[in-house]
Amino acid sequence: MEKAGYYTIEEVNELIPSVELRLNQIVFINAQLSSALNKLDETEYQQLEYNNSIDDYTNTSCDIKLLKSGLEKKIDELLDMGCIIDDLEKGILYWPCKYKKDEIWLSWQQGERSISHWVNQDQVSQRHNTSELNER
Repeated sequence: MEKAGYYTIEEVNELIPSVELRLNQIVFINAQLSSALNKLDETEYQQLEYNNSIDDYTNTSCDIKLLKSGLEKKIDELLDMGCIIDDLEKGILYWPCKYKKDEIWLSWQQGERSISHWVNQDQVSQRHNTSELNER
């Protein structure tokens, strides 16, 4: 579904359910990855202390590799939807948009049901309501 160029608010609004699903999957996989990394640290410590079997370490290491691969796949799927990832933890994404002669980014944050904000590319910390576009 990758598209080169610019997106309209309507086009991005159609993508939001799929985007949010993938973002939720990324958050879930990332939590599992963090847990597996913690388990790996504990296993390394236990092996040093008690000379335990290497099986736990190997299993956890394999889990991490699978989770990392899954996370990369989901991020690629998100990028294929044309978005620019600002902050995965906060769920902030942008899509390039052409408004009159200006290039702006449509701004979406996880939990929002539709595109209601935009930002200037050089001032992403200042979100503007899309209703302002009609006033420009």
